[in-house]
Amino acid sequence: MEEYKFWIAAAVCMLFVIAVSCIRNMRERKRKLRERIEKLWGELPDREYRDGDLEAISHYFRNGKKDGFQIDDITWNDLDLDRLFVQMNHTWTSAGEEYLYQTLRTPSFSQEELAHRDALADYFASHKEERENLQLLLAQIGRTKRLSISDYLDRVTGLSTESSILHYLCIFLLLASLVLIFVVPSAGVFALILVVAFNILTYYRDKAKVEPYFICLEYLARMVRFGEKIAVLSAGDCTELQEEYDRLKRLTARLVKVRRGVGMLKTTSGMGGNPMQIVEDYLMILLHLDLLRFNSLLCVVQENRPAVYGLLEQIGRLELALATASYREMMPLTAVPELWSDNRTHLRAEKLYH
Repeated sequence: MEEYKFWIAAAVCMLFVIAVSCIRNMRERKRKLRERIEKLWGELPDREYRDGDLEAISHYFRNGKKDGFQIDDITWNDLDLDRLFVQMNHTWTSAGEEYLYQTLRTPSFSQEELAHRDALADYFASHKEERENLQLLLAQIGRTKRLSISDYLDRVTGLSTESSILHYLCIFLLLASLVLIFVVPSAGVFALILVVAFNILTYYRDKAKVEPYFICLEYLARMVRFGEKIAVLSAGDCTELQEEYDRLKRLTARLVKVRRGVGMLKTTSGMGGNPMQIVEDYLMILLHLDLLRFNSLLCVVQENRPAVYGLLEQIGRLELALATASYREMMPLTAVPELWSDNRTHLRAEKLYH
């Protein structure tokens, strides 16, 4: 009895040490991330771009609506506005940098919208703690690799929904063969071998078709999870920021099922890892649990397509304000233009330099 108590106490102590270590590591990562956020504010972004990165970032703009004024490719390249984008890209998420690029390509002439953006940028410029709390959450959303997030979302929302009957049939056949073992052992064992082989073959065949979309759903789930945390941040006395947070809260509420269900999706096998991971992998393969979950999440995403794209835009709007404020801090001289609506084409400037 004493021996059992010793091993139980040892196991509890080990779990406690592991938990404390995980908490310390998580706090240390957040501390370093906050230091990096503080260091980069008002400085030239240190992002390194690979071949194709700027092209991928532009897809949100290129795949979007074509109404309203837009800067065409010739003008954009003549003015070397890619360089301006790189200098302004103080964003932490794929949604943020793609929305920033889209905004630069489609300038707004709405006095109301411009005043709203300006108020957000001014607030973040003068409220360091609130700004860094927001940036810390945005940084944990992060960026996607290779493809733009808008490309991922376009592909997922455009997928045809497939029936889950085969996956439920695999579960039924497995359970039936296990029951048969107790009735006719020899036939049950033979049936179990056949069913296991069938389930494995159909699992890998079907997972190969949908696994690339797991990345998109995982990123969407991160946007929802951290979007919920962002939505409850303090907006102080800035009514414009409170409007952004309220809109974000409504959007994440419609997509909460994505956040709850995405944990079962895995893009890589855990074979060879810890015993619990191995058991989980075998259950996924034999019961097709992650494929069933993918089908259900796909239905949620497609039913809430406006909310999905609205969430991307909403996070982008917050990042746009932060990027604007940081860019203004970086520049030695800045000015907020005033637009007239008297139908005359003219430009008036004081102390202008090029």
